[in-house]
Amino acid sequence: MKAKDLLVIGCTALVTALAAGWILHPSKTANAVPKQAAGLRAAPAILENDGIELSLKAGQKTYQAGDKPVMTLTAVNKSDQSKSVEVKVRMLASSPASKYARMVSLPSENWTDTLLVALKPNEKKALVLPTGAKLAAGKDVFFTLQVDQQVIRAAGFFVPVDKTQNKLAALQAN
Repeated sequence: MKAKDLLVIGCTALVTALAAGWILHPSKTANAVPKQAAGLRAAPAILENDGIELSLKAGQKTYQAGDKPVMTLTAVNKSDQSKSVEVKVRMLASSPASKYARMVSLPSENWTDTLLVALKPNEKKALVLPTGAKLAAGKDVFFTLQVDQQVIRAAGFFVPVDKTQNKLAALQAN
C-alpha cells in the first residue's frame, strides 16, 4: 500500500468515528427516548368529522392507582348547519413493554361509552364523562375516540406504582 492509500483509509475512519460519536452522543439519545413519567403525555388530539371537531381532555394532570378518571369530551360544530354525531369513547390499559419482551403487551378495554352529540350551528359543548373504572398501578392508560371508521388516540397517561404499597405487600406476604 502506498502512503496515499493509508491516508485515505485513515481519514475515512476518522470521519466515520466522529460522525458516529456525534450521532450517538448521550445528549442526543437521552431526549430521543423519554422516560416514562406520571401525567399526560401530549396535547389532546382532535377528531374531525363532517364539520364537527371532537377532543378529549383528562380532568386531572396525574392519576394514582385506584382513581376513577373523569374525562371531558369537547365537541365543536364549525358549520352553519345543525349536526349530530355518534361518538364511541374507550379507555384501554396495558402493561408497559419490557425491554426484554419479544411480544407487545395488548391493551385491555376497561370502560366504553357511546354518545350521540347533537350540535346547533357554530355551537360548542363540553360533556363530562365519569369512567367509573378504577385505575391499576403500573399501567399505560389511553383513551380513543371513534366516529364511524375514524379512530384516534385522544389522551393517555401512565399510572405510577406506589412504592410504599409494594413494600407493605412484600412485608405482609412474609
